[in-house]
Amino acid sequence: DEVKIPDDLLEVRNMLATRTQVWKQQLVAEGEARGEARGEARGKAEGKAEGETVGKANMLLRQLHRRFEAFPSGLEDRIRAASADQLDAWSERFADGLSPTEIFGLDLPH
Repeated sequence: DEVKIPDDLLEVRNMLATRTQVWKQQLVAEGEARGEARGEARGKAEGKAEGETVGKANMLLRQLHRRFEAFPSGLEDRIRAASADQLDAWSERFADGLSPTEIFGLDLPH
């Protein structure tokens, strides 16, 4: 014998199925929004860090140009490719009045 499902129960089942789809779409949208926000924040932080490193390299290069007449080939590229920590170390050595050999391991004309 076949059991007849009341129309009210069928309606409830359909409403729940529809509601479940809406919740799923909302959760996906919220997850995407959170992911985009995290990605944007990470991108800003990386951009800021890169800008600070470029600024450190530019400052060190300006100081070197003031103190020394010329650079050996490749030194500017080496400075521009350096990490922020390496630039800090070189800048501190420069500020301590160390020679180019002591700063970079090479001789620069005075």
